[in-house]
Amino acid sequence: MPLTWVYKNFEAFDTTVKCKLMKKLEYILPAFKEKAINPDKPMLSLPAMIDDLAEIEENADRISSANTDVLVLGVGGSSLGGQALIKACGTYNNDRPNVKFTDNLSPLGFPHLLSSLNPKHTHILAISKTGRTIELHALLAIVMKWLKEANCNYKDHITIITETETSPLRKLIDLFDLPSLQHHIMLGGRFSILSNVGLLPAAIAGVNIRELRIGAQEVIEEMKVAKKPDDIPSAVGAAHIISQQQQNNINISVLFLYDDRLRKIGEWYCQLWAESLGKKGVGTTPIIAQGPLDQHSQLQLYMEGPRDKSYSFISVGCDDSPATGIPEMPNDVGMNTLSGLTLHDIVSAMSEGTHHALCETGQPTRQAHMDNLSEKNIGSLIMHFFLETKFSSYLLGVDPYGQPGVERGKVITRKLLKNFKK
Repeated sequence: MPLTWVYKNFEAFDTTVKCKLMKKLEYILPAFKEKAINPDKPMLSLPAMIDDLAEIEENADRISSANTDVLVLGVGGSSLGGQALIKACGTYNNDRPNVKFTDNLSPLGFPHLLSSLNPKHTHILAISKTGRTIELHALLAIVMKWLKEANCNYKDHITIITETETSPLRKLIDLFDLPSLQHHIMLGGRFSILSNVGLLPAAIAGVNIRELRIGAQEVIEEMKVAKKPDDIPSAVGAAHIISQQQQNNINISVLFLYDDRLRKIGEWYCQLWAESLGKKGVGTTPIIAQGPLDQHSQLQLYMEGPRDKSYSFISVGCDDSPATGIPEMPNDVGMNTLSGLTLHDIVSAMSEGTHHALCETGQPTRQAHMDNLSEKNIGSLIMHFFLETKFSSYLLGVDPYGQPGVERGKVITRKLLKNFKK
């Protein structure tokens, strides 16, 4: 179901600027609709595709049938997408392998992780669009040595997702005849969550990847039939957020997530928003707040600190098990005010209470509710954030693709590593 936001304290500040931005979006809307049916623009057209899903499902079955664990090697969008889908969809299927992710270099943690795995029953899924990611090269070299020492055939234990002939990983694939899938050449890491990059790990874990695509396509269809940007939640969201920055110097956007399963979605969203929009001196800084947890760490700042933030709240409907009901305590301890309620009741009250408290300060907030975290709803949420980011990039006048600032750091890192080897 497409996401719907309720806005508070936005209109009091930004009506004039927001109206101008909506006019700009009205001008560009036909081009967005065209991209949604253009296979050369896969960020918007991919959800409608089904031809690639069989290959993903076949590889997921191949990997799952022979292994108890799958270790995904990737950095940034090559890893966050799969993590977000598996965590959000809440798949706990004992018949499927345990999918683990290594997305950072940890000199102590990575050897400890390998020591907990049986190489003969572990499959390695290595993901890199360009095949030039330094972290992946290091981890893959260590893993291949680990497999060799256990007399494991690389072909049976390694699958790679990368680009075509330009990727250095392609030489490794050819050398050892490794199974591989082609990374879409037009999709950068943070935009690849609904491609094989995110869907293969999710399918291995038992997530229904077809429902993810269907949910995303529902948001695209909503955009395609809209007569004006006001009818598109992601366009309205972009105009609100960017108008706040341009008129009121609201440069920080806090995403309050009131369900632990959405945490990785939040991390993926932070990368999407920051890397796509933080260019040419513009952009806003995304922050995740996990509710209710971060009410005990960040909320004081938000209530009484600088007025440079807007807030987005996402809550999720109840799917409590009987075990989350709160039983009675002995009367003489004074702890029965919660008896008869559920954990979800408490989380909901905390979400509403925090939202109302922030509204009372006059700060801009918006609130959305998801009935459940089905694959279809998660697909819709992902596409909403895609479109909101894309609309925002147009309003800011920046290219959402590429990350030149990150690339500069990589160039310097490679030079330093060459000096280390001398």
